[in-house]
Amino acid sequence: MNSWDIIAMSPAIALINTAGPVGWILVAMSLLVMIVFFYKILVFWRSGLWQRNPLRALKPMLEKGQVAEAFSHAKGGRHPARQLVRQAIERHSVPGLTSSTLLSELEQASLDALDRLRSGLKIIAAIAALSPLLGLLGTVLGMIEAFRQMEAAGSQVDPAILSGGIWLALLTTAIGLIVAIPATAIHLWLSAVVARTGRQLEAAGTKVLSALEIQSRIRADNPSASYPAAAK
Repeated sequence: MNSWDIIAMSPAIALINTAGPVGWILVAMSLLVMIVFFYKILVFWRSGLWQRNPLRALKPMLEKGQVAEAFSHAKGGRHPARQLVRQAIERHSVPGLTSSTLLSELEQASLDALDRLRSGLKIIAAIAALSPLLGLLGTVLGMIEAFRQMEAAGSQVDPAILSGGIWLALLTTAIGLIVAIPATAIHLWLSAVVARTGRQLEAAGTKVLSALEIQSRIRADNPSASYPAAAK
């Protein structure tokens, strides 16, 4: 007996085989959820999203208008909020760039960052919504088959035929719920991480624009003074 035979004889595989094509479709959907989930975990880790407060070190610098120091510190971070701070300071040094244009650019950069983080979440949401319906479809088809067998049996109907058919039919509903519940939880959790990042981006944009305004006022009051430029 090889390894494939052992796998095929496992209780879980036997139940899925009993559920038929609908059961295997649900299994494929659950595997897709897990693939997307682990991929998003990797993306979030590479983006530094597990930092609860990515602006902790930058906040005092920005509040004091220390733009050059904030830029140098932001260069070492992967979090989108730090990248937004760096982009704002870089773009602010462009001659002729108005405040409204800079604000529009930062808003667009924030939206682009959030769109990248949300990619793949719709797949998980769709599977969470569709898997119970697919399981219910399997149940309905199973019930139809059970009653068809009862009709074919005529007057010699065995109650075991009906009870067995109902048991098999309900199996697909159970599998659908087993797929949907974790998928829903995963989607809610990943969406919460993205929402938290959105709030951090908003806070970063507000802080850096205030810091740049402070710096501009200081330069206007002291036009002859020299100020450190943000290193490219």
